[in-house]
Amino acid sequence: MVNYVLHPYWGASYYVRARERGLTKSDSFLFSALLSTVFEFGAEALVEQPSYQDLLVTPIVGSLVGEYWFWPLREGILAKDELGTTDKVLLVLTDPLGAINDGVDRLLGIHGSSFALTPPRPDDTWSRRFSTSAGAHQLPGATGRQRGWGVQLRVQW
Repeated sequence: MVNYVLHPYWGASYYVRARERGLTKSDSFLFSALLSTVFEFGAEALVEQPSYQDLLVTPIVGSLVGEYWFWPLREGILAKDELGTTDKVLLVLTDPLGAINDGVDRLLGIHGSSFALTPPRPDDTWSRRFSTSAGAHQLPGATGRQRGWGVQLRVQW
C-alpha cells in the first residue's frame, strides 16, 4: 500500500505541482525526482534507510500517473464554468501541495504569488562558463554565453 500506492501518489502530486507552475513534462519529472529524493534522504531517513524502490517508483510511476491521469482530470475540471464540490475535492486530491499553498496565501493575505524556475538561456550575459587566461572552457553542450538555472519568487500583498 505505502510503496506502490502512496509513493506514486506523492510522486504524481509533485509532478502536478511542477506542471501547474509551468514546467515542461521532463522538467516536472526531474522536479518529482528531486522532491522524492529530498524526502527519502531527509524526513524518511530518520526512521528507515532510503531504498532504491522508493527512489525509483515514486518519481517514475508518479510522473506517469501525474501526466496521464491527474493532469487530464485537472484540465477537464478547470475547463468548466462552474465547479461543484466533487470538482473541488478532486482538485485538492490531485494537487494537495497547491491546495496547501493557496490556504497559506489566504491566511497571510497574499493576493498573488508566483514561483518560477528559469532554465538556462543562450546569449545571456549574466555569467560565463569557466574561463581562464588561456581561453574559455565550456560545459559539454554549452554554446556561447549561458546562465545556470535561476529561481524567481514574487509575492503581492
